[in-house]
Amino acid sequence: MPEKLVFDNADRTLRDSGADSIHTHHIDTPPRYGVIAMRSSGLLHIGARTVHSQYTYYAINTAAGGALIEQAVMVGSDAQPTLSGEAAKLTDDLYRALLASIDRAPAPSPRSTGKYATGRRPALSSSSTTPIATGPADTGRKWRPMSIIRVNFLPEFYFGDDAVLLTLDGGGVDKLKAALSDAKQHGASRLEHDGVTHEFHIESDAADIELGPIHVVWRLDEAKAAEIIADLAVLSDEGTVGRPTSGHFYVDMSTPTKTLVVSRDEYVDVVYPWQSPA
Repeated sequence: MPEKLVFDNADRTLRDSGADSIHTHHIDTPPRYGVIAMRSSGLLHIGARTVHSQYTYYAINTAAGGALIEQAVMVGSDAQPTLSGEAAKLTDDLYRALLASIDRAPAPSPRSTGKYATGRRPALSSSSTTPIATGPADTGRKWRPMSIIRVNFLPEFYFGDDAVLLTLDGGGVDKLKAALSDAKQHGASRLEHDGVTHEFHIESDAADIELGPIHVVWRLDEAKAAEIIADLAVLSDEGTVGRPTSGHFYVDMSTPTKTLVVSRDEYVDVVYPWQSPA
């Protein structure tokens, strides 16, 4: 299972519950365990009461098989000072028990490992759309243009829901941020990139993208444009000092889908075939 899919699942589960102030992070685990662990924590408001909510996801993929373990811990704010230590111990105990159980598992037989192994589940794809590799298959080398800006409508991409995926690399982040900043300042701007024309228009109460294979029109109100610009700044090389450059964020939209996924360096090595949202 791809690590980013586990991250998205942890983040989205808490977000869909209505929580805010959400923080999601990776739990470092030695690679030999075959475990991807993510923890998401936030605040859930139930009436006048605030509840500290935490979800932990363990995606396990070993020669003996695969599994997904979910752990939820909720503590009311009034009990948080007393129970926070107990909740942390409970979470840590489950994590240690999981690793201990993997350590105790019998070693796989030679027939169940290697090129033709059948015990390991195949990695899950975050989309039913088949990607096309961008690099030369005969050399194995990764190839990239000077910068990447790709926009795709992808059915069922975001946990069963349609989404628009904006794929960027570092140069693409900077170019898109500059074009959107110009539009916010002057009301409109235009960006030509890799044979595709992007038009940006600042319009009242707008959060729409008109998608075409060679022409994309962005209609955003000033607040939405400012939101995207601020998030792009976090993904820029300057904004990611001391942290990995890859990452993503979500933007609530009106059309053609409710969700825009803006990703840096996570999908640059695949090209999704063009699909029309109509």
